[in-house]
Amino acid sequence: HMFGSRPRVPVPTLVFEGKHDYVIPAAQWKPYLGVPNLKVVWMSHSGHTPQMEEPTQFDSHLLAWLNGPGGKNPDPQSTK
Repeated sequence: HMFGSRPRVPVPTLVFEGKHDYVIPAAQWKPYLGVPNLKVVWMSHSGHTPQMEEPTQFDSHLLAWLNGPGGKNPDPQSTK
């Protein structure tokens, strides 16, 4: 297991997984699905570098996660 013998993630963590990633296959993430504090985003047209292969979708998911509930990155456009 990538996080040790007991799947647990102590802090909010976002992971992007490319459907065509042969370096870290999707099957390796299955034991971690549903673990508190861990969100896995599946990128359907990417391999190991979704930030370069699907940059628009990557940025959209990342910003939504950062700005979501409890996010520490407030929307700079919001003045209300």
